[in-house]
Amino acid sequence: MGLWISSVTPLFIAAQTALIPVTGTVRDADSGMPLSAAIVTLESLRRTILTDEYGRYSFEAPPGTEHVTVQRFGYAPQSFDALIPESGTLEINVELRREPIMLAPIEVRAPVSIRGLDRPVRAVAFPDRSVSQAAMYQHPLSPEPDAFRALGGGEVTLDPEAPSGLHIRGGATDQVGYLLDGVPVFSPYHSGGTFSAWNADALSSVDLLAASPLHAAPDALSGVVSANTRSPGRRFQTRGSVSAMQARATIDGPIGRAGAGYLASVSSAFPGLAIHKEEPSHLRGDNLDWLAKLESPLLGGRIRLTGYESKNEIDVAAVAEPSDTAAVDLSRSTLGWNSRSLGGEWSRALGARTSFMLRAWTATGDASTAWIGPDSLEHLASSRRDDGIVAMVGFDALGGATTIGARFQEVESAYSLTPASDTEAALSYYDVMPMSTYFVEHERPVAANVALGVSLANTLAMGEVHYSPSGRVSWSASPTLLVSGTAARRQQFGQSLRNPESIVSNIFPVDLYVGAGRSGIPVATSDIGILALEHRPKAWLRLGAQAYLRDFESLALVAPYTAEPYATDGFVVGSGASHGVSLEAGISREHYGFLASYAYQSVEYRYPAGEYAPGYGSTHTFQAGIVLSPSSSYSVRLGFEGIVGRRTTAALGSVEWEACNILDGGCEFAGNQSEWTEALGGTGLPAYYRLDLGVRRQWDVSLGGREGRLAVFGTATNLLARMNVLTVSVDPATGERSNVDMIPPSPLVVGVDWRF
Repeated sequence: MGLWISSVTPLFIAAQTALIPVTGTVRDADSGMPLSAAIVTLESLRRTILTDEYGRYSFEAPPGTEHVTVQRFGYAPQSFDALIPESGTLEINVELRREPIMLAPIEVRAPVSIRGLDRPVRAVAFPDRSVSQAAMYQHPLSPEPDAFRALGGGEVTLDPEAPSGLHIRGGATDQVGYLLDGVPVFSPYHSGGTFSAWNADALSSVDLLAASPLHAAPDALSGVVSANTRSPGRRFQTRGSVSAMQARATIDGPIGRAGAGYLASVSSAFPGLAIHKEEPSHLRGDNLDWLAKLESPLLGGRIRLTGYESKNEIDVAAVAEPSDTAAVDLSRSTLGWNSRSLGGEWSRALGARTSFMLRAWTATGDASTAWIGPDSLEHLASSRRDDGIVAMVGFDALGGATTIGARFQEVESAYSLTPASDTEAALSYYDVMPMSTYFVEHERPVAANVALGVSLANTLAMGEVHYSPSGRVSWSASPTLLVSGTAARRQQFGQSLRNPESIVSNIFPVDLYVGAGRSGIPVATSDIGILALEHRPKAWLRLGAQAYLRDFESLALVAPYTAEPYATDGFVVGSGASHGVSLEAGISREHYGFLASYAYQSVEYRYPAGEYAPGYGSTHTFQAGIVLSPSSSYSVRLGFEGIVGRRTTAALGSVEWEACNILDGGCEFAGNQSEWTEALGGTGLPAYYRLDLGVRRQWDVSLGGREGRLAVFGTATNLLARMNVLTVSVDPATGERSNVDMIPPSPLVVGVDWRF
């Protein structure tokens, strides 16, 4: 017992030894600033203390030597032995020096942008669609970003190789309206190669509005393509590209510090510009597109001014397979079309749930040709001018969102065809038509998971009132499934006298618009019903399906009269009907994106002497494409397109055609077809299919102290070496029929783009 007490006593005495307070501050050795959350470790006592927001720490320890370590993320640690006295206090201040810490790289990547899964700038309700700029760049079926090609697929079809416009649910190209920041634009496309005349670098998104109320363009029968330009950045930046198909450049930046900014873009996309062969059949010419925007705060709201212009001129050999090259050089047909638009918009929030918008514009478009036909030289001059203003107020009413507005415009159009021969009659149309449109739209929930949208537009034109009602019901059957039904009537107060069945449409896509009124052009109408389903079982997976039924009345049809590129002696008034179904699937993952669509359609035009299926009314259309992105700097895309059930009309005349490519300097067109040799749509064409492969490699670079991106890309098309058929031509001397082939094997597109 005594032994046990004698051994414990020293320990008890030691426990009663006074603990000495130790304090201090940890600071940055360079700036002297205190460092919070620094770790102070006492190794023998197995204690850890964190410095407070002022860099201070404190602890108590028995006298003696104590090993102390001080460390903080981003700084070199310090270790030392502290001699703690028998009495009093001890202050130890520590300075840490910064030391970079090498970490393993962490790569954060956004999913590949695929249409329908790319979170566009503006929400557009299905079955309409919106495509962001990123989805245009990564569209698997386009070698370069193209605003219109990115909209194609399913119920939206384009002519293969050389589109002349968009066909929406069985409609013709002249039934589509185009808006750039809400300003009307006419025929904004090129012939062959790059389709859209809008520089994708300058756009934030492109919306296709065909089922929604069309107050922005009440005279578009099939739908509206509405492009939205990018908001200017907070610092100057530039981006652009040079390739075998086009050259483009865009700049934007701020103006002052009040929130104003600018954006300017210029591009040229003539496909024969890079490679030119000294052959009579090679297309010659050029084009130039530009757009500019200024925006700024004004009177509690925001004002935006937008200007746009596109100029196109080409000339082609009038005769295919000439015997005398010198003579043919003097015998070339010329084609040109220009479009100019200028508009301004002021918008302001008038309250928490009330907004106001005022927009005004002037837009012009003109086209001219000197076309050498089999017998004579024809001169065409066509023009259109549209001046207008629209005001809209949006507010909450009747348990939902309501928009009311009025639109006033005056449309002037002229069409004049003058033959070289005095024995032939000239064809001329001229019309000035004022129109006023009043519209109201209302959307509201009517039951659990059910919403109703209705609209009515009344247009006063030519002394008559034309009504355009529409309605839409949507049902959220589950959090991932949306079902909707749409019914609408559309009116169009002018139509094009271009002949879309002519082979010349491949190089002359412009709409030759003539307004309804004294010209005799009728007001076209269309009634349509759409049933659509959209299923999103996963955030990265989207499935869509829709069916539609549509009829047309009072259509101005040129093809029943002539095989020439445009109306030469009038038109015939007819009607039409279309129906179809379409399916679409999209996947957007970190390392790959997938987009596929299928469409079945039936399109028929009727006129007093017969009926026919237009060339764009192919029965089955397939598209599928995948974008593989193994790393953030490298991607591969593979795209397939197939068309079954194509039809054409054999015409008299010798024609030469070759799509644009840089392998053998294609881009050729020569000859003309003067008259049909069979009933319209009387010849079935072989199935069309094409497989493309593209590769893109990009680098992060620094130039002048600015970080940017530089990329090279290339696409080989038609890898299966399929010689697709464009149309059928009949030799006027022998009557022999021959195929006009579309494209040579594996044309190539290469280029470089940048962003700083």
